[in-house]
Amino acid sequence: MAEKIFTRNFHLSDSHTLARYKETGGYTALGKAFGMEPAAITEEVKKANLRGLGGAAFPTGVKWGFIPKGSTAPRYLVINADEGEPGTFKDRYLMERDPHALIEGMIISARAIGSHLGFVYIRGEYVQPWRVLDGHPHSRRDRHSHGRRGAPEQGFHDRVGGDHRDG
Repeated sequence: MAEKIFTRNFHLSDSHTLARYKETGGYTALGKAFGMEPAAITEEVKKANLRGLGGAAFPTGVKWGFIPKGSTAPRYLVINADEGEPGTFKDRYLMERDPHALIEGMIISARAIGSHLGFVYIRGEYVQPWRVLDGHPHSRRDRHSHGRRGAPEQGFHDRVGGDHRDG
């Protein structure tokens, strides 16, 4: 039987909570990423053959390589959770059932590409995923604290901001 990766926590009733995510090994990859240079993160993602879950399944590390080196222009991380493909609900389930996996991935991605601001686009009819990601004040504080953990010593800026937009 194949190992579950994307859906590994979906069966847990409290899989959307920070405590459960940490209990199941969440945010350990983030700790590893803080110990790596951005280019090394990109190389690791290329070696893992991580691909986007859209229709083209484009290699993520290759996509990151298109960002101009040495540019001082701001870099934004954008997560498109629109799910325009018929019958597709992977983004919705991830945001509802394992949102910290998305948040951890965003922070690692932001470090790799030198972004300090990320956005999640959520289609308007996805009310529950929006509520989960928006969270209550404690969830918001907890999730943003990960962008600061270990930051100055690791050369990572002291804050990765984030926002989500519904449409």
